[in-house]
Amino acid sequence: MSILKAENLYKTYGDKTLFDHISFHIEENERIGLIGPNGTGKSTLLKVISGLESIEEGEITKSGSVQVEFLHQDPELPAGQTVLEHIYSGESAVMKTLREYEKALYELGKDPENEQRQKHLLAAQAKMDANNAWDANTLAKTVLSKLGVKDVTKPVNELSGGQKKRVAIAKNLIQPADLLIL
Repeated sequence: MSILKAENLYKTYGDKTLFDHISFHIEENERIGLIGPNGTGKSTLLKVISGLESIEEGEITKSGSVQVEFLHQDPELPAGQTVLEHIYSGESAVMKTLREYEKALYELGKDPENEQRQKHLLAAQAKMDANNAWDANTLAKTVLSKLGVKDVTKPVNELSGGQKKRVAIAKNLIQPADLLIL
C-alpha cells in the first residue's frame, strides 16, 4: 500500500530545473536510497516530500494521517532544552507521556520524601502503562547510549556539533513515524 504518491513534480532553482515532472510512490516498509551528484536536487526533493519546501507544479498525496520525520543535514536544536526534553518533544500521546514521566521522576529525585511528588510519579507511571510508553522509553535510552550520548540532562546548546547530530538522529529514530527521511 502506498503511503505517499508524488505526481508530476516540477521544481527549479534559479534557471536550473531540479525535477522535470517526476512521479513516484513510496510503499509501506520500503527502504529507499537517493543517489546522485551534488547540486542535482536530492535534498530539495526530500524537503518537498517532508513538506518543508514547496513545488512549482505537481502534487504530493499522503495516505491517511502519515507522519513524516525528517533529519536535517545540519540540525539546529532549540536552546534551553535538555537532551531528553528534545528527544521527547512532539505532540504524540507517547511523547507527552514520556515528558510527564521524566519530569515526575526528576522532581521526586530532588525531594524523595514529598508525598505529592510521589503521587505524581505514580500517576505518571500509570499513564506510561496506559499509553504503552515503556518500550519507547527503553528504546530512547538505548538509542542514546548506542550513539554515545551519555548525559541526557545536558542542555542541547552545550553539545558539540557531532553530539547534536547524534541527538537529532536519536530523536528521529524514536519518534512515531510512518516515513523517516535521513
